[in-house]
Amino acid sequence: MGRPGIAMGDRTGIRSGAGWRWWTGAWLILVLAAGCSMAVSAQENEKLPPGIRKTEAGYLHVASNLELQLPRDWQVKSPEPVQNFPAFSLRRRLPSNEKETVEVSITLVPMGELPLSEIVAEELKVLQLIYGEKQVGNAEEMELPTQPPRKGYRIELRDGPSRNGREAGVVYLFATGDDPKSAWRVRVRAVWNRSVTKEAAAETEKLLPHLHIAKPQSP
Repeated sequence: MGRPGIAMGDRTGIRSGAGWRWWTGAWLILVLAAGCSMAVSAQENEKLPPGIRKTEAGYLHVASNLELQLPRDWQVKSPEPVQNFPAFSLRRRLPSNEKETVEVSITLVPMGELPLSEIVAEELKVLQLIYGEKQVGNAEEMELPTQPPRKGYRIELRDGPSRNGREAGVVYLFATGDDPKSAWRVRVRAVWNRSVTKEAAAETEKLLPHLHIAKPQSP
């Protein structure tokens, strides 16, 4: 049986050469979108993608029960669909130097019955194809400070989308639940200038507690 739940979004790119080129293009679009002017609309009629609800704290993706609670000092762009799946773009100006920023994209796709470990292994292959093995760290298994904490993975990168040797970043991956048949894969991708790696990485990790996995509402 195929993997229909992973046939779209990031996982499309992992299974074929043409696919990963699409994945790269979609991901770069997210990064560029994050670089645009970002401001959450204060209007009540803010247009949201299907399946996204505005909450008092931020945005809720109904299918995965993942809520992005808007973090202080981060600029958050209204969520947009990418290949029919939700995507968030955020920017943080670093406290020590406001000319330096961290650009973050958060994407969600159904796990399609794949275990998280296999998804992470495929993610590594794609990143190594894009940047080269020497620029991609190992997938470090860890407990991520989401709410509640979830087992996940961190992959450090020593290059960025500009491919100029002056950028770095990180990828966090985790699942919203323990059952791959119903859970969603969450991917947090951050990019920054290599010269500010220590501070930028710390600010990115501080963002993770703003990802809340809400309990499903009773029918």
